[in-house]
Amino acid sequence: MPVAPVRDRFGAPQFFLMTTPTKPAPAFQTGSPRSSADGRLSSSIDAWKRKLLDLSKRNRALNFRATKVSTVAIVDPDGPSILETWPLLPPFLKGPVPATNKAAYGYSTDVATSPPSLAAAQVHAGHLAASGDPRGWDRDGAITPLKRWAAMFSGWGLNGVDGTAWYHPMRLTLDGGAVGNGIANPAQDVLNVHATHGTDLPRDLRIYAFGAALGGDRVPAAAEALAEQSGIPASNLTLANRANTYAHNDPNSAAPDVNKFLKKLIPFLRGIRQR
Repeated sequence: MPVAPVRDRFGAPQFFLMTTPTKPAPAFQTGSPRSSADGRLSSSIDAWKRKLLDLSKRNRALNFRATKVSTVAIVDPDGPSILETWPLLPPFLKGPVPATNKAAYGYSTDVATSPPSLAAAQVHAGHLAASGDPRGWDRDGAITPLKRWAAMFSGWGLNGVDGTAWYHPMRLTLDGGAVGNGIANPAQDVLNVHATHGTDLPRDLRIYAFGAALGGDRVPAAAEALAEQSGIPASNLTLANRANTYAHNDPNSAAPDVNKFLKKLIPFLRGIRQR
């Protein structure tokens, strides 16, 4: 996840790389039928109805967006999971035991239990709690707080933002591949991408590139190639590869006090300001 000057016409960063996972999705045990699921859901709905009696701005139930699982994890984190009662939910996203809204969201997006096909929506957030009915969530020292991740994903508190991006991921992937380190090529003509200054960037330009799970060592390698072709000295580069410990969304959502992306980004930006 780099901070780089070359972007396509939609503003997408050049080094935002995505790959199709080759590892097969793990098989998860879905457990026995949950005869009490409907009852727990009804109880949760009744609780929301009672909350609606409070018409003040403090009542988040008034702003509840039912289509967003990550929003439910914020509005009613300890209530029985709505996600798990959805009849079209793929079995590999359903945990082995009844879970809360927060825990169900965590189970479906944490790297340990989320399927490889959802690699672009994963973090290191913890695991299901050891006990409870419904089962809660245990962060257990993970770098990303689940509430912070849910708020980021849902766009909670931001006007006109629903947490989704129509441009992601296929067109972004295609355009990103056509950028080609800022060198004109036939693919740019087809996709109407104009990134052609990859060989004439300022020699004093500073570049920060951070590789997480999807990009890995290719992210700093692309930054080095860009710098070399424009004659930018290696001393102007700040590079890091944390593919083994940072999922795709951890750089954005990890707690600031342990976030290695931020710990490099802040001094990088300070260095630019002091120039």
